[in-house]
Parts: sequence; structure tokens; C-alpha cells
Amino acid sequence: MSELEVVLVTRETFYHEAEYVRGLERLAAAVLLFHRGGPWTAADMQAWKALTGADDATTKTLCDFARKVQAK
Repeated sequence: MSELEVVLVTRETFYHEAEYVRGLERLAAAVLLFHRGGPWTAADMQAWKALTGADDATTKTLCDFARKVQAK
């Protein structure tokens, strides 16, 4: 059994990493929404806009969103 270690992380690093993880979660949700199949509804479009900030749901928009998340 290994001993526990304490690691101190600056507040700035913590918030940066937390925001990055939230971006990855939004990207995963957008990919699943985009590829779920079935008719695209008004609720889907609202969810898409909330996730990506984009009005149109296209592969270009999805890839642009992925690049934005990756750049952070």
C-alpha cells in the first residue's frame, strides 16, 4: 500500500483545468447530440447553441468547437 501525498495546486491552475474539463464535457455532449440520429428538434437546436454557442449544427461548426476547446 502506498502512502498518500499532498499536492498543492495554485488557484489559477485549478480554475484553468476545471474550465478545460468543462469544455471537454461540452464537446462530448455536442458530438453525441450531433450524431444521435432521428429528427433534429427545436430542443436539440437550443441544446446545441447552449453547448457550442453556434446557431448552425454542421460538421464544420462541430470541428470549430473542438478546435476552440483544444486551444484552451
